[in-house]
Amino acid sequence: MEAFFYDLPAETAALCEEIVDYATQVWHLPMEEQENFLGFGKSRSFYLFWMARKEDYNYFKARRTCSYRQADGFVDCELCAENRERILEAIDAICKSREERRNAPRVRAEKPNEPDPWQAATARAWELYRQNPPSEIAAFFRNAKAFSTLADRQLQAVLRAVNGRNARRDATIWKKYILTDEATLESIGNEYNLSRERVRQVVKRADERIDYLFHHHGRYDGTGEFRDRAEQMAALLESAGGALPFFFNLAFAAWGSRKKEWFLRLLFGKENGAALFKACAAAQNPAEL
Repeated sequence: MEAFFYDLPAETAALCEEIVDYATQVWHLPMEEQENFLGFGKSRSFYLFWMARKEDYNYFKARRTCSYRQADGFVDCELCAENRERILEAIDAICKSREERRNAPRVRAEKPNEPDPWQAATARAWELYRQNPPSEIAAFFRNAKAFSTLADRQLQAVLRAVNGRNARRDATIWKKYILTDEATLESIGNEYNLSRERVRQVVKRADERIDYLFHHHGRYDGTGEFRDRAEQMAALLESAGGALPFFFNLAFAAWGSRKKEWFLRLLFGKENGAALFKACAAAQNPAEL
């Protein structure tokens, strides 16, 4: 501490020594010294407390958190005997507050408990499919076309949200692999200079993000359009009744098989989605239903 104490008045030097001992021995704060600066409690690039000299003025400062927040509760006073109690009280108050926050149990903020329009609709549609009740095939042409349009818009909205979450490359790789049947993990890896396994991991991670946002994006969509589309799609899905394979064959006639299988797994879960995809492949026309 010789550099900082150099040429300080005796009374100020004694106060500095007391503050140093108190901060390092009572509160065990790490200290860092520079020529005209003493800092305590360093976290990243910030200090909780520091003493400094500027020409003939010696001062003490403190902040409640290690950040540059505006309303941070700064303590700023001259380093002199008159402010001794204020300085020691500031050290006590801030260190106690930090210990209380550190020891307090962490409570996760609960997400709004909004109903998922897909959960009830897909469960109901799956039950109707298993029971296989009679259905009006003619109505499917209109409903299937509407469902296909809504599904495309919904998927584009989700991909825009993923791009906005610093996952632009992951979303691009996912689209190349899932939305086209021709692409392979190896061909995409050669394009992005990635291994086959790395591409598979990227696709899986992006798939998890897209799956979550597709079912819960209504929480983050301020316009309400996403939830409105979800509710419309859920109603159309229920109207398909027991002829789901024919309904999806009509709706996704222009989709590739990989994209169609992914979408069915997204709606109905891995096991039921795979079973429904096989049923779609086996039911190419209404006569086979």
